[in-house]
Amino acid sequence: DLRLLWPLDVGAPGPRQWVLSNLSKGMVDKARIVADAEMAPETDLAFRSPAITGSVSFSGVTARYWHPLPPFEDIGGKAVFDSQSFRLTLSGGKYRDIAVAGATVDFLGLDRETPPSRLAADVGFEGPLSHILEVLDREPLGYARYLGMDPAVPGGDAAFRLRVGMPLLASLALGDVALEAEGDVVNAHLPVAALKMNLEDARIDVKADKKHFAVSGGGLLGGQPATFDFEQRFSGNDPVEAIYRLRTIFDDDGQARLGIRLAPYVSGPVEIDLIATENRDDTTELKLKAGLGATEIQLERLRWTKAAGEPAWLEASVRTRPDGLLEASSIAAAGPGLEFVGRGLFDIAGARLLEGSLDRLRIGERTDLAVRVEPRPDGTVSIGAKGPSVDLSPFLDRAGGERAGQGGVDRLNIRLDADRAWLGGNAPLHGFAAGIGLEGERISEAAANARTANGRAVSLSLQPGGDKAALRIDADDTGALLSALGWYDNMRGGLLRLTAESSASAEEDYRGSLVIKRFRIRDAPVLTRLLAAASLTGIGDALSSDAGLQFERLETPFSIRSDRIRLGPGRTFGNSIGVTFRGEFDRDRETVALNGVLVPVYYVSRVLRKIPLIGDLLTGGGEGLFAANYEMTGPADDPKTKVNPLSVLAPGFLRGLFGPLLGAEGRDWDPDEDPVGSPDQ
Repeated sequence: DLRLLWPLDVGAPGPRQWVLSNLSKGMVDKARIVADAEMAPETDLAFRSPAITGSVSFSGVTARYWHPLPPFEDIGGKAVFDSQSFRLTLSGGKYRDIAVAGATVDFLGLDRETPPSRLAADVGFEGPLSHILEVLDREPLGYARYLGMDPAVPGGDAAFRLRVGMPLLASLALGDVALEAEGDVVNAHLPVAALKMNLEDARIDVKADKKHFAVSGGGLLGGQPATFDFEQRFSGNDPVEAIYRLRTIFDDDGQARLGIRLAPYVSGPVEIDLIATENRDDTTELKLKAGLGATEIQLERLRWTKAAGEPAWLEASVRTRPDGLLEASSIAAAGPGLEFVGRGLFDIAGARLLEGSLDRLRIGERTDLAVRVEPRPDGTVSIGAKGPSVDLSPFLDRAGGERAGQGGVDRLNIRLDADRAWLGGNAPLHGFAAGIGLEGERISEAAANARTANGRAVSLSLQPGGDKAALRIDADDTGALLSALGWYDNMRGGLLRLTAESSASAEEDYRGSLVIKRFRIRDAPVLTRLLAAASLTGIGDALSSDAGLQFERLETPFSIRSDRIRLGPGRTFGNSIGVTFRGEFDRDRETVALNGVLVPVYYVSRVLRKIPLIGDLLTGGGEGLFAANYEMTGPADDPKTKVNPLSVLAPGFLRGLFGPLLGAEGRDWDPDEDPVGSPDQ
């Protein structure tokens, strides 16, 4: 019994009190004490300084190194002491599956009262990570809680050292105690709840004291290599409370676990370097760097793609504010033919954008804009875009897919001003200014003005009216407009007017009429082939000349549906030929199905000059009059043609088709009239 073997008046009281309070059971195997003292019969025993030195060896002891820690059993060791210090060197011992990997307990300054004597303990532990975390999570440590984990869940083998220093006072506050802990874990596996993944085969280094708690290491996160750092700062004077850093790769499976749905636009691994800083002013700062070199990206709507292996990156700096808003001070990305730099402000609770801008948006060689987004209180979102150039062809080409939704926006107003606007052809429109209003996925109103490459005016307007909308397009050079759209390169000149109304039918978008005046057609292979099939080679030769084939007028009704355009019955005529047409263009298959009548004008002139003698001619007598029915079917760029000659034409049909050109009087053209006529005509 140490209480009997260690008298109260022998040695300093601190070591005796600690030893009696924290060591129990066991055996003293060997003890050696050297006393230097004077003894006189008339006086008590008086020790000289240094008075006592010695050592004690023991085994089978149960020890509690520091009160928050559990007791460790079966400890052996040795105590060495003198009048100034007392040192315990301990070995062996265990708590559950945790083994003591060497420990020392020092009592220093035992020969003084001010400053008070101190205790310094240095204890090593080895064992399962879950059991050591359980020990280190006891009050007032709570280290596992700072990691946001249940101490019982993680696996792995750990080795830690805990250092404690404190004055030997009767009453202690936590501020009087110095704490340090450090260690490493191997073969660790633990869940990472925030990422919905497991960390496997990890090595983790831990350092902690009263000012901070830090963890760093690396392993496999969701099967991908990862490194990580975490630091919790305890000082209330530090503006930063915690810092997290994660560097890893999120493949398609990892993205799916996080609830990130990037398909079909992005596929493949994304390299992530994320730093999150939690501040004491209730703000959080995030800095993200994403390496996209191994990623395949397909933004068909913008006609931008990136193959795996091409360098690309994205960076973002965002901050959560005390008012609940998310402020993105910088969002930037770059890749082959793509660059943007922007910023924004988001309402997290309301899941909506409050304001945003792209200071620069560059896509390919044809889009270079600055964009600003301004949501309004009434739910309308205004987008303003301005810059040297914009490529609108992806939004005009149905091959880009169905019209994209607006992300829950009911009303969207867009204002676009660009020096050059590319619409799909090899030449842009200049001085492009447009305003568009959308409600849901339907264009409610629009206005646009521009100039073709030769300076001719182009304008468009779409004005609402009740449950319909009126569309009008005017162009002073139809050929230049069609070429800018990439639709047709064989027309020169032409004054265009297109008027239409939206249809009340759910299957038709617009119904209207198209008129083009005074234009030429040149180098048109399909028309050349059709004329050759009708044996009108002379007229066909005019198509190949520099001047081309002159037409005075084209007019037709039309209707536009989501999948097809219907034309006709329509007509076009010039100094050489007249053509009627009726049919449709399939927008999905890009095929045509047209039919009509071809009539050379020089025959018509002879007929109209001989109206009093027309009977014999129209009934097959005399030399007859040549004309032909035609059909065109198949791919729009290479349709099959079929021609059947006609020998008789009705005069009413001719007057209707060519009357405006030749000045003939008579009733209006009836496009449904049989060109051959009837016996009583």
